[in-house]
Amino acid sequence: MPAYRFRAQAAFFLSVCLFSILTMFSGTGAADTAVVDYDAPRIGRMIFNDPRFSASGNRSCSSCHQPAFAFSDNQGFSIGSDGEPAAEHTPPLFDLERKLAFFNRDPVFTLNAAVQRCLEQHQGLSVMQAYARLKKDHTLSQFSLERYGRVSAGALFETLSQYLLSLKTAESRYEQFLKGHSGALTLAEQKGRVLFEKKGCHYCHTGRQLGGTVLAPAVAGDRAEDVQVPRLKNLGQTAPYFSDGSAQTLAEAIRIMGRDYTRMPMDDEEVALIRLFLLSNDSSIYDFEGPVLYETIR
Repeated sequence: MPAYRFRAQAAFFLSVCLFSILTMFSGTGAADTAVVDYDAPRIGRMIFNDPRFSASGNRSCSSCHQPAFAFSDNQGFSIGSDGEPAAEHTPPLFDLERKLAFFNRDPVFTLNAAVQRCLEQHQGLSVMQAYARLKKDHTLSQFSLERYGRVSAGALFETLSQYLLSLKTAESRYEQFLKGHSGALTLAEQKGRVLFEKKGCHYCHTGRQLGGTVLAPAVAGDRAEDVQVPRLKNLGQTAPYFSDGSAQTLAEAIRIMGRDYTRMPMDDEEVALIRLFLLSNDSSIYDFEGPVLYETIR
């Protein structure tokens, strides 16, 4: 037999044997360890809690957006990756598909853009750094390639967005009241709702979540600028209040709004009733797996 034919037959025999061995062991536990769960919210949650996606490597998104505070922070200003305070109070994260825009000032209108800005400005992570850290992680880069057809910073922003969009709130008692369930609110809470409208608060704080759907003028130093009206939901978990975190209690925030915005100051009883009404709009928060924050029982 010529030597070249022998080598060809030997190569064919070896390839058949190798294929048989791989087939024999496919589906075993050893093979399963290399399988990635290609569920975008699940991968996004991994990134959300991963401090590698910050310049310092010691701050994750969840360092500031904490489930115990409706994915906000109980500090006036969160501390960024560079050790410096953020420009604004950390906003809560839930029902983001209902929001008109992101960031109070100089808003952006897509969640991907908001994620990118937060990583760049607060986590100190440039687009190139985000790409490099994603590429170094085998699981994340494999997911990115499989899901989006590429390994890129854009895939990172999109995956984080998918997790954030999975954060939903349960129906609050106020929302049940809007559906016609009059017993969902106590008499005091209903009086607070009447006062809320009488004082003109509802002109900006509209809809089921009492805000997040319009821009309104606000004073910033010596000039007025349009800012996104914040949502008044889950206020029981999101103190302090305002973009500068200057109001430590909800009652204080209500007084300031009455004095400086609606120009209709309120006495202590009115503040107490409006506060009760606003707290009726608290509810539990869920992600793709289930509850992450339960409504506070009062």
